Amino acid sequence: MDPLITKVEQAVVARGFASTTAIDRWADTHADEVGPISGALAVARRWSASGRRTADHPSRRCRCGRRWEVVDNSATVHHVVVPAGAICTGWPVLGVPPSWYTPGGLIPHKPKDIRYVLAARHGLVLDPGTEVRALVDDRDTHHLIAPPRPPATEGLGPFTLSQTLTRTALRGFDQARPHVDGEPYAGPDWARSLPGYSFDERSLDRPWELRSIAMVLAIVSQHPRREHQLLDEITTIAEKLPVRASIYTAWLWALARMTH
Repeated sequence: MDPLITKVEQAVVARGFASTTAIDRWADTHADEVGPISGALAVARRWSASGRRTADHPSRRCRCGRRWEVVDNSATVHHVVVPAGAICTGWPVLGVPPSWYTPGGLIPHKPKDIRYVLAARHGLVLDPGTEVRALVDDRDTHHLIAPPRPPATEGLGPFTLSQTLTRTALRGFDQARPHVDGEPYAGPDWARSLPGYSFDERSLDRPWELRSIAMVLAIVSQHPRREHQLLDEITTIAEKLPVRASIYTAWLWALARMTH
């Protein structure tokens, strides 16, 4: 499905329906809301385990066969996971990679340069005495970063604690956020009428699904008159999908029809 997503996105951009920047922005917004539920829960249980470090892995092995290694950050040592060229990014545990998190991109390997990137691009200023270490997934291992537990979270259960963690934090480019009560982002009002528009990771669990949603929202934001066209197209295709098919197949095929 990834080659098809790439082809459709190229057509969307080439025909001026939406820019890559706009698509990336919507994809990152929605991926943050879906969240790295599995990895975040693993870290939250680790925080709640009173020092236990044995049975807290998100799973013994990734679907690709790599072993998960949980690495603790602290006030003295800060780890970041630098993206590698591997096909598997560990997204079922870590969440879909941010749009800027790409091999050969703007993420350095040298500790001095990483420290600068953390401060300049992510607003994470480390103490001068904190050692910075870069980790890279290899053919045997995926890394999951466990940042320090945020303050004022005593008494919170693992599920609530997991909501302080983001895709960025589990890769070492941010700290856990302070816990804040409030309603989650629900997306644009008009989008709620679209079949399958949801941030529930149980139904939205593949990168191509998030990308399909991002393209539709980017197009309608830039060209509001396309809203009814896409809504009608997605609804019509969704009604004909096999029972076990992803609802977001309808989104992707609606985009393909519009651009070809």
